[in-house]
Amino acid sequence: MGEKATAKATAKASEKWLIEGAWFALEQAGRLLHSAVQLSDAGDAPTGLSIAMFAREELGRSQLLRAMAAEVAAGTAYTVSQVQARCTDHQEKQRRSVRSVELRAPRSEPFSAAMQTLAEAELGSPEWLAAKEMSDAAFKAERDRLPDRRHQARFSGIYVDAQDEGLSWARPVNLNERDAIHAIMSAGNDYAIEVIVSQGLESMCAYKPEGLVLPPRACPDRFV
Repeated sequence: MGEKATAKATAKASEKWLIEGAWFALEQAGRLLHSAVQLSDAGDAPTGLSIAMFAREELGRSQLLRAMAAEVAAGTAYTVSQVQARCTDHQEKQRRSVRSVELRAPRSEPFSAAMQTLAEAELGSPEWLAAKEMSDAAFKAERDRLPDRRHQARFSGIYVDAQDEGLSWARPVNLNERDAIHAIMSAGNDYAIEVIVSQGLESMCAYKPEGLVLPPRACPDRFV
């Protein structure tokens, strides 16, 4: 083990250092989202999608570091190496970045019917309760699927890959442009939520790096 690796393995992570990292990760998420929007507005929504998914990872990193800072404040000890190891889990960072869940479905699907019932049925009625149970289950299932789907989207917007057992190729240029732009907008929405949450936490404000200005929420100019 090299000298630097040994130092990381033994150095203790402080609450202040972790909170600073959370702010810097949030800042980087905003910067990446601006790049994603610029690519989308220039006609390259697939590449913008991939960049937006990397932005989501930074959102997740920010939340993870904030959570670890709270644990350190409560008495848990982490080394720098342990913090770095936690931050390499792409799935966890994507999971933590989920601030909102949106489902889009044709009117003919049961979920759409359930949402219509929730809007029209009497609150607390058997019909309303059944519809709520269905909608809650649908949103939970979607929330559980999102981390892996978004992790894969990092690659699908960048790389050409074999599919159908070698019979065809998945090409970024063939990604659905509307879906890609919608995903970029969704990432921007969750970034805006995270900014509001972070700025409202006393623990975050106590160690906010001096002079740090978070990028404003970016939104694509076009939606096809």
